[in-house]
Amino acid sequence: MFFETFEWKDGQFYFNFKEEKVILKSEGYTTTSARDNGIESVKKNGTDESKYEFDENNFNIKAGNGQVIATSVIFSSPEEVKEAMEKVIENVENAPVKERA
Repeated sequence: MFFETFEWKDGQFYFNFKEEKVILKSEGYTTTSARDNGIESVKKNGTDESKYEFDENNFNIKAGNGQVIATSVIFSSPEEVKEAMEKVIENVENAPVKERA
């Protein structure tokens, strides 16, 4: 699992957290520095299950101040949501960051 960084057509900078498929998506950032701070916040807060809010189809990770810092894709069942959250919790802290090719 890894963070994939990229600049989108809107000129903003984003990251995804993915395995084969995207699990989490970020908001748009105006600078790469702000985006990189977002990644560090996900690494820090993503290991703490209390920072997650979820329903039967997706989940968010929140920073200490309560701001959403990453949102999952939509899953087809509560079991898939739980499985994805567990993968993030286990792998996010040491995940490498790669620029999209």
